Amino acid sequence: MQELSKELECFLEQSGMKPSALARAIGASASLISQIKSASYKGDVALWSKKIRDFIANHKDKQNEKPKKEQLFRSRDFSMATFVMSEAVNEKEIALIFGEAGTGKTTIINEFIKTRPQSILIEATCHTSVGVMLDELLNALKIEANSNNASKLKAIARFLKTNEKILIVDEAEYLPLKALEDLRRIADFARVPLILVGTEILYKNLMG
Repeated sequence: MQELSKELECFLEQSGMKPSALARAIGASASLISQIKSASYKGDVALWSKKIRDFIANHKDKQNEKPKKEQLFRSRDFSMATFVMSEAVNEKEIALIFGEAGTGKTTIINEFIKTRPQSILIEATCHTSVGVMLDELLNALKIEANSNNASKLKAIARFLKTNEKILIVDEAEYLPLKALEDLRRIADFARVPLILVGTEILYKNLMG
């Protein structure tokens, strides 16, 4: 436990990630992360040790990843994901694409939007709060709103109601539940396609 506690503390310090963001990403509570950080956790250490170390390793891999020309393999998963996203666009519905990290979800999205210039792509991070997400949407749509989140949400929804766009959020497992709810409200009001992409944690967050 002491070793895991040190690894966790070192990772949080170096990455600047908040314990609550890490907790959200691995499907844990913030208090559990705090207990592990202080080496006082008495529960299933093996389970959470694996989840935390897997997350840290994946995070480091992403940071060290060198840009490279990707070769697209049109697998069954690619075809299914493309079909689901296309249906969401045609029917102006919400689509969920989820899978393990490193399975090519981002590549599939990038390929999908090549022929859809009306797409608005937002990539969430562990620092993406409700306000940050709304600001990114405002910037992407090139519109302005008052500083409070309610005004931002209304401005975005009103704009999208009369402008044909596709909202796509990658790494959506990082979003707090309030941000996911605001996205749903925007999609419902504006009748705009919304595609959420992430790991299985995203699915669990949406299903409760």
